[in-house]
Amino acid sequence: MSIEKLDFQTITKEESSFTTFSNEEIQKFDDLEALGVWAYIQSLNTSIVSFKQIAEHFNLSIEKTLSILRKIYPGQGVASNE
Repeated sequence: MSIEKLDFQTITKEESSFTTFSNEEIQKFDDLEALGVWAYIQSLNTSIVSFKQIAEHFNLSIEKTLSILRKIYPGQGVASNE
């Protein structure tokens, strides 16, 4: 019986169509809007998200979007750069 060695240069990670969160991450939120926007941001396949993208997706004003982002990222100097 022979064992085939895997070629790790050709193995790729399969992209999943879902995102999972720990209970601890979800339960830290006490604001439903902030939880929804946070989950949306986490589900994106990019590390950069614009205020405009979030505002348009949820049909929010830039001011409302900023308010929610300040709840998600307190003390991190969230400011609009649209």
